[in-house]
Amino acid sequence: MENGTLSVGSSAKLVRAVRYYGNKDIRVDLGSDFAFDASGVQATLTAGTRSLRKYGTYYNIAIWGDPPNIDLNELLFSGVTIKSELAFTKEDYVSVIDAIASGAIPQESLDVFITARIEMEDLVERGIKELISFKERHIKILVRVDKKLAMPT
Repeated sequence: MENGTLSVGSSAKLVRAVRYYGNKDIRVDLGSDFAFDASGVQATLTAGTRSLRKYGTYYNIAIWGDPPNIDLNELLFSGVTIKSELAFTKEDYVSVIDAIASGAIPQESLDVFITARIEMEDLVERGIKELISFKERHIKILVRVDKKLAMPT
């Protein structure tokens, strides 16, 4: 079974990591209103759709290596909507960077998404090829582009 991590948003919390193992339905109370998946692995799709409240929305923002399996009957009975988009503006990136810099998004909440840290010269072998060959192992690989700067921890 692939293990993935999914960012789940609700009005109560900006980010909450949800781990999914096996076939367990992880809905807590009524579940979340939204789930955002940037992993592109089956485990996070399954976890994300099952963690949503009735009529919740699952946003796929990942590029998939293999076509996902989607249980349309499960979606029918849960009322979950799946949306997908791969379009971010400069303002999207700036607002996220500003939120991290100001502490509105705590650094600790992001650590779960960084599965490897590499140097720029290792980008092809330990970055791109690693993501292509072992997508289920990684969420985000952090690349240090300037050795004069400390590797973020």
